[in-house]
Amino acid sequence: MALAGLIGVVPADAGGSPLVVSPPEVAPGGTFTVQGTDCIDNTLTVSVAGLALSKTVEVLEDVPWSLSFTVPPDATLGTYDIVVTNEECTIANGSVVVAVPESISLKKTVGTTPGACATTTTISVVPGTTVYYCYTVTNNTQSLLATHSLTDDKLGALLTNVMQDLPPGASANTVALGKTVSAVVNATTTNTATWTALVGQIVERRVAAQQAGPFTATAGATVTVTAAPAVAAAAIPNFTG
Repeated sequence: MALAGLIGVVPADAGGSPLVVSPPEVAPGGTFTVQGTDCIDNTLTVSVAGLALSKTVEVLEDVPWSLSFTVPPDATLGTYDIVVTNEECTIANGSVVVAVPESISLKKTVGTTPGACATTTTISVVPGTTVYYCYTVTNNTQSLLATHSLTDDKLGALLTNVMQDLPPGASANTVALGKTVSAVVNATTTNTATWTALVGQIVERRVAAQQAGPFTATAGATVTVTAAPAVAAAAIPNFTG
């Protein structure tokens, strides 16, 4: 599940104020805040059950209060209750979801062998060499990625809304997809690519029912052009009589 960018508001019981958790989903090692109002002239204890997190806050006026918590890096994924105690008024308990943010990753490699996905991201060649780029995307989400686009800041649009099933945890590359990306280089070049993927189901291999996303990732590769080796001048025969 993807990290949410919106603030989650948990309704309070009658007589209390809403408890705000922001963001409502956070990755292990990440930070979130708990905010509230009310309970003037009182010291509140705010705890996150199951994560051994607890802080106190003294509420002196009827103004918002806020506490920040950092999730342990080794925390188990799941939903954790946020409990407020010692309040004289009623504040509804809230919750925070600990989840790994969904994403895709991209690797761009370059070599001199056509029809192969190189393992190097930097190479050195002489001027006029034809190099071949390979782009490999990995699905780090929990969903099927069905629609893919790829652009390169030097080579332009390489894939546009290509429909290809990419299950969670799987990878695909442009060579395997039958796409040859080459360039003749005469000067040192670094170019950056962006892969964009959308969640959906492929219907009859023609229509993608887009449901979520887009997920994007970038990667670069560098080709260093070195001077061509000098050609030694042929020796002039020396004939003597």
